[in-house]
Amino acid sequence: MMSKRIEILIPDRIGDALLSLPALVCLKQLQQTYQPAKDIVTLYVPAELYPILAPLNLFETRVLTFRGKIQSWFQPAEQAVFLYSSHDYLGFRALETYGWQNPFKKLVRFTHHLAYLKLEHCERELPTALVTFLKDRFGFSLATIRYFGICLTLGYSVEQILEVFEWTPETLALPKPARLPVGITGPYMVFSVEAAYGSKREAQRRWPEGAFLALAGKASQLLGIPIVFIGLDTRIPLPQSAQFYDLRGKLSLKAVFDLLHHATAYVGNDSGPLHLANLAQVASFTVYLSTTPQTYGPTFPNLNHALQNPDSLEPAMAEFEAWLQAYLHPHSNLHACLPGEGRGPGKLANDA
Repeated sequence: MMSKRIEILIPDRIGDALLSLPALVCLKQLQQTYQPAKDIVTLYVPAELYPILAPLNLFETRVLTFRGKIQSWFQPAEQAVFLYSSHDYLGFRALETYGWQNPFKKLVRFTHHLAYLKLEHCERELPTALVTFLKDRFGFSLATIRYFGICLTLGYSVEQILEVFEWTPETLALPKPARLPVGITGPYMVFSVEAAYGSKREAQRRWPEGAFLALAGKASQLLGIPIVFIGLDTRIPLPQSAQFYDLRGKLSLKAVFDLLHHATAYVGNDSGPLHLANLAQVASFTVYLSTTPQTYGPTFPNLNHALQNPDSLEPAMAEFEAWLQAYLHPHSNLHACLPGEGRGPGKLANDA
């Protein structure tokens, strides 16, 4: 049987794109185990995510360009799987197309409708054994689990997925980037006080900026390390502090990822930077408001501490301090990299 060309178009939102990675890793593991004469898989990714995803070496990775769309009419792939419905894909052709038909995007249509890509349909459309396995074994959220349906669509079975799929911190071999020249020496924490990079339609996902600034002040006081702020919205004033570094609106997405890769921890809303920090395997403290970790949590859930719908700042601050206490356990990586020995500025006052 001859190999065929399969093209997979990755979602154009940061979080959704990164949540698809476990399914893509699974697809590669299935190919390596069950298909010696592999199908030729190509990933099309958003331009801003290309420098982050291409080094993963899962499959050949490209940015979808106008030239690529024209070429698809002369040399169409046998199959194209659209993991997200977007007008950006108009003009791209394959012999068979698969995806979720978004009713709000009238011009985007697929040969085969993949109902499992719609989050609220995921558990109903995918086999119970697969959903249960991915939840119980890896703690994946539904937003991650839904993408495993593409392995079934491309001809693999649930039994094969359960047999070969592995997902550990070593699964993604990411080279650690050089530290950015931001004038910071030693450990630092990264904060983002916005969601969806300032999008007004995502305002319900944003915890009040002042509450995050209060957490940042507490972290700076207890740990004695710099706090770096990222994002796009520069209108929110930051308190005057020698420990606060404002890099909002100054970094590309790749530069944000590099910064997160070296960070001690990340704090913010459920938003794209959370998933970048998680991909870099950095511990995070996340406030979930209109979403939940069960639906949109990151792919390494053990690295993410979820604070769900805090009623006020006081209990949230207590939980944040408890998280810092646990994270500053004498055997943790954070404690090892903090400055000083004994009861110095890098230790909590009551840390034994």
